[in-house]
Amino acid sequence: MKAQGQEHTHTGWRLRARLRALYHGSSRAAVRFRLGVIVVDFAIIAFFIAAPL
Repeated sequence: MKAQGQEHTHTGWRLRARLRALYHGSSRAAVRFRLGVIVVDFAIIAFFIAAPL
């Protein structure tokens, strides 16, 4: 049972490291990730602007 919890924690650290690399990196994947985040942000903003119309 304890090994499962440690594995889950290890997976969480890998996820955090990957997200940190995507947010702060300069690789092609990191740039695409940040552009995707910007597109989603603009889509959300557009939704809230257009929703009351």
